Amino acid sequence: MLGFAWVLALAVAVTAAPPAADARPRAGQALEKSGAKRASLPTAKPGKSKPGAAKPGSAKSGRGGAGRGKAAVGKAGKSPAAKAGRPGGEEKPLSRAEKLKQDKALAALRKACAGKKAAKTKACKALAAEKADQTQDAADAKLEKRCSTAAARKTAVCKNFRAQAARSSTDACGRRYGRAKKNEAVARFAKRYGTTESAVRSYNDLADKTKKLKGGARYLVAKSPHDGVVLSGGVQLIEEPAIFKLRRPHLAYGKPMLVQTIRAAAAAVQATSPQGVSIMVGDLSKDGGGCLPPHKSHRGGLDADIGFYFRGGYEPRVLADATAQTIDGDRTWQFLRALLATGRLQYAFIHYDLQPALLEAALRAGETADSAAKLIQYPRPIDQARSTPIRHLSGHDDHMHVRFHCGDDACDLPAEAQVAIAALRLETLGGPVQERHAKGLERPRGGLRRARTVASY
Repeated sequence: MLGFAWVLALAVAVTAAPPAADARPRAGQALEKSGAKRASLPTAKPGKSKPGAAKPGSAKSGRGGAGRGKAAVGKAGKSPAAKAGRPGGEEKPLSRAEKLKQDKALAALRKACAGKKAAKTKACKALAAEKADQTQDAADAKLEKRCSTAAARKTAVCKNFRAQAARSSTDACGRRYGRAKKNEAVARFAKRYGTTESAVRSYNDLADKTKKLKGGARYLVAKSPHDGVVLSGGVQLIEEPAIFKLRRPHLAYGKPMLVQTIRAAAAAVQATSPQGVSIMVGDLSKDGGGCLPPHKSHRGGLDADIGFYFRGGYEPRVLADATAQTIDGDRTWQFLRALLATGRLQYAFIHYDLQPALLEAALRAGETADSAAKLIQYPRPIDQARSTPIRHLSGHDDHMHVRFHCGDDACDLPAEAQVAIAALRLETLGGPVQERHAKGLERPRGGLRRARTVASY
């Protein structure tokens, strides 16, 4: 009888003992099964052992020392660390009864999720997602094994598979992320996304001991060129309705040079034609700078979205779409010429379809064909956009995106630049407004507003 009690004690100890940290799950399951078989030997019922039989974990345990001392072996699954799922807690293997109970619950959930109504619940959606992930992982593993040879990698199927595996996603701030495969090595993941292992470890704060990544998790593979750019020493552009209006005043912070240039350029245009409408100014940067979705830049107070001047007295309340027929090329060109006069304008993105009107206005304002060619991309091909400050970029038919560069740490507008802007009150902008209206260059007030309202809002 004592022999049976000792076997029972050893079986319970083996069953309840946590697996080693580096032990594989299958090894743990094997131990669990063997322990379950030992525990099923014909012995007395738990809790009703005969007097004198040593209880597992008690100080009376004899041979084997399964429970020597005061450290008692608790029941499987009762560890507070394992219950809480803490990283430091060693999760104990499930008993045979617990496994059976878990399998029954899973089978019941699958049966319940067979109905259309139940399939919409959160539990059924999670079950379906897990099944889809397992199916996808199995298919990927099979295809990856198939594409392991050099000859197979040349096939269309393998090329498509490798291209999809290397595809990354980009967030609103321009950072690129990749999704790791199951048990994928860090070096292999980095190579798949065209970066280095050190970069992946640095971007994601991975420890040196981390060799494999969690399957399905997203990891940063590339940062935006503007990442880490902030606005220091920024000032807010204050709206002056007679000169310019702000779309979102809380996003109108910039370097002093940018703020002063926008204000001075708009004032110069308004001084030439006081009865004209004001211009709409969009986003600059937020207070303090940094990422400003959906913009990729607009972080350091040197970028601004600015609308166009329109003919016919049309004054939009938003950044409205412009065409070659509706844009006021003369006033828009004077505004751009004022920005260029500072010598700090790096580029101005304007849609290619609007540039012919700007070129005609520039020639009317006294620019020569050679001088205009150094400033405006048109009539060069649309794909040659890096040779001039005014260049094409799709999506910029409702506003111009201007970028400045600082000449010093203070980033103030120099006095000579302010003088240059003030001197741009040219008399060659198509003649006086009355003459322009007589020539049909100005459309009657009201008609264009209604047409643009239908098209824009």
